[in-house]
Amino acid sequence: MARIARMKQIEMNEKKRLKTFSAAQRVMAVVALLCLLLCGCKKEDWEATRKYSTKYRVMCGFTVMSYSELMPAVGGFGLFATIRQVGSDIVMKSETGSKPYAMDALQRDFQFGCGGLIVGTDFNGLLCCFDLACPNCDQAQYRMTVKGAQATCEHCGIVYALEYDTYIIDKGNGLHPSPRGLYQYQTRYDGTMIHMYN
Repeated sequence: MARIARMKQIEMNEKKRLKTFSAAQRVMAVVALLCLLLCGCKKEDWEATRKYSTKYRVMCGFTVMSYSELMPAVGGFGLFATIRQVGSDIVMKSETGSKPYAMDALQRDFQFGCGGLIVGTDFNGLLCCFDLACPNCDQAQYRMTVKGAQATCEHCGIVYALEYDTYIIDKGNGLHPSPRGLYQYQTRYDGTMIHMYN
């Protein structure tokens, strides 16, 4: 009799231990999952959450070392360059200057969005590419002026902070009461070539 009572007591203790262990296991699983979600994000994962425009076609690539205007934009935080087609030339402009480059046979098929491209590195260290045309005026003739890390539309006066995911600094002259963000395109840089596309 005592032996059966002892066996029942051991069985009850074992069930209590398993219940306690299961609750602790659940808590540890939740903590581990939160740690992975909060701390485990790579730059590529964060970049994948961005929304990219497909309104205007973009497809181009350049060897960065061949274009002095691109080097600071790819290598430094908050530095940007512009790229656009003018006739049979590709004009690149940055803080270091502006230079036209004759297009080769491959580059004749490149597409530069509505008004050209703005390329640079934001303060998160991510390479960014935006359309040079103001997205609110939405015409190639209304290209923005890029100075430092700010892009300004001369027509409507809207000013964007490029290094902070195109935060709108100034809504301009009121021509667009609810301005939208810049059209953004995907970029890839492998240490030699930069590709911009959608």
